[in-house]
Amino acid sequence: MALKVELKPGERIILGDSVITNDDQRTRLFIEGNA
Repeated sequence: MALKVELKPGERIILGDSVITNDDQRTRLFIEGNA
């Protein structure tokens, strides 16, 4: 099952050592992988 993240304009999320910053539109991320 994927991790579903929805970011509003300007929101940020930290993934590991990276910071992902959203632009001026709503964005949906679906993150899949093996744990």
